Amino acid sequence: MKQNLLLHNLARYQTCFYVSVVYTLASYRHVTSAVTCGKRYESFTDRHFACEVPLQLVDDTGGGGNTLVTCARACQDMDLCSSFTFTERSQGWSCAFCPAENITALAFTPNDNRTETWIRRSGRVITPVHGQLADIPGAGEPGRLIVVKGTASTPLHHKRFMDLFNKQRGTIVLRFVRFASFIRLNSKLSGRSWSSDTERDFPVELFPFAEGEPYEINLLTTSGGFAVYVNGVYIMTYDLSISKAKTIDSMRLKFGAELHYVSF
Repeated sequence: MKQNLLLHNLARYQTCFYVSVVYTLASYRHVTSAVTCGKRYESFTDRHFACEVPLQLVDDTGGGGNTLVTCARACQDMDLCSSFTFTERSQGWSCAFCPAENITALAFTPNDNRTETWIRRSGRVITPVHGQLADIPGAGEPGRLIVVKGTASTPLHHKRFMDLFNKQRGTIVLRFVRFASFIRLNSKLSGRSWSSDTERDFPVELFPFAEGEPYEINLLTTSGGFAVYVNGVYIMTYDLSISKAKTIDSMRLKFGAELHYVSF
């Protein structure tokens, strides 16, 4: 049992990342700098993607920890593989993926420790600067997930927002606005003025932000629209500009000093 656990942990951190990874093996703490190669991944144990078709097998060797390395390398070579699930079985592990265009929603499963979701990443921003522009080419492709983490100000600022847009055309494909008591999604694909016809507001009584409390925003691109979640709670799906999702190549963050992490 201990030997299998050791092999599994060793293999997990052979996967190609671009950051130093800290992990524990047999009560000793080790630090390793992994080699950058191919696509990068971010793992979650508290969420997975809902799929409208049966999951497709990435690797089914059942050979313990080495399966993770095989899955990561196989996924990065598939155009439709934006993430994969790594699941514990009675005789080892297996991994499968939902084709990116068939991902329909994000499900939060905080008590499921048997399944890991590994998401391909283009990059991440640590401690973003207010007003900072970030290049995020491909972030609007089907099945892609943007994660934003921060801590709400005290008191809550009247207005903070995040834009996903096309830099060359100047079109704002999605604007996420957090007012002091409600959330609004909007878009501006033409003209200079914002229109109330494209606004979609989240009910005030379900406002998920609290003064001084940490929060996490998840923006998932699906064929039916941008699915938005805050702190694991589904907010809404914004579909009015989803046809332009693939044109997204930039992000603008107007959250003051609240944010400390963005991945895409």
